[in-house]
Amino acid sequence: MFGRSWIQILSGTPFTIKLFLCRLHYTEYLVELINDSLIDPAELMTSDELRIVLNREYIGVPEQNERQTADEYQLMLLRVSLASSLQLLENSSKK
Repeated sequence: MFGRSWIQILSGTPFTIKLFLCRLHYTEYLVELINDSLIDPAELMTSDELRIVLNREYIGVPEQNERQTADEYQLMLLRVSLASSLQLLENSSKK
């Protein structure tokens, strides 16, 4: 896409898009690239970023238990995010 093969894009070689795209079309391009590559951006987010996303979507953010490690807390936030996504999909399919 945009003069590069999918192999080059997915290999992680740095490149710049020299086309002048408006923000909307560039965002659509990124979403298409993420979806086609089966990448889950949530897996790349830190706990702080996951909390921001959950708050933005008005999803209750559980507090970190003092016995939880940072990795365990991040996994719990990922599960909350996944559960809310599944619930949205389930609700939309009932309509």
